[in-house]
Amino acid sequence: MLAPARSRSARTSFAHQTRLPEFTECALNEPTRVERVVKAVIQALEQRDGPVYVRKQIVHNTHVVADLEARGVVFVDELDQVPDNATVVFSAHGVSPVVRQEANRRALDVIDATCPLVTKVHAEARAGLPGAATRWS
Repeated sequence: MLAPARSRSARTSFAHQTRLPEFTECALNEPTRVERVVKAVIQALEQRDGPVYVRKQIVHNTHVVADLEARGVVFVDELDQVPDNATVVFSAHGVSPVVRQEANRRALDVIDATCPLVTKVHAEARAGLPGAATRWS
């Protein structure tokens, strides 16, 4: 059961005294990861010719998405909307092995922005679920 909400200083003090679960650490560090991903997309725009495509939303913030679109980022739902040899960013939610294989087959320049926690969950699923190795390898 979760403890009642505390003031910021009390939460900080508590966090320094108690080892928090890994998922909480991911949530606490999320703004840093979001900033890193957004900077990577902007850097890709600056370094590559042509547009940068992002499969799915890279972040759940309509203002950030709108700003990236204004800079030239093209958000797509599936890889078939991305031209061959183009640059594509995989969102933090990760992609299946089939999507990775398709990107390789089409010689897409892939920037993988999958959250490390998502990668860990996918690895655990492969290791522990029957048939998972074929879907998430």
